[in-house]
Amino acid sequence: MASAGDLELDIRYWLRLSKLFFPDSNLSASLAEWRAKFTPSQQRAGLKAAFADIAEMSMELSQDRIAALDDLLATEGFKTLTELRLTHGRRIKRLLKAKRIKSEDDLIALKGMMDAGFLSEEEEAHVWRLIDAFKP
Repeated sequence: MASAGDLELDIRYWLRLSKLFFPDSNLSASLAEWRAKFTPSQQRAGLKAAFADIAEMSMELSQDRIAALDDLLATEGFKTLTELRLTHGRRIKRLLKAKRIKSEDDLIALKGMMDAGFLSEEEEAHVWRLIDAFKP
């Protein structure tokens, strides 16, 4: 079970990501109401879904933009966007289980994960097999 400190860190991380991805929103203004309305368990589930959404949204970003956001987040002491994509991205999880790559976008997403060094040796070997077999 995650600790209260982990929940607080996840909330701070979500607030930071929301400022980066939704600069016109002010989620911190409604944070107290959200916290009062939901239990810590419900808050964790909501944050998990929100992180998955951000991971999916980030698939449309260029590698340069992802690298810049990774640097910014790491400098601020947060998990990088690349790490978030690997742990919460449904697309990456699906691709790591796939038997073949279906599109160039999927190929780019997998290469990005490999370049960032966040895959295990087994996952990397699987991705290399997928890349070698890819036919555009």
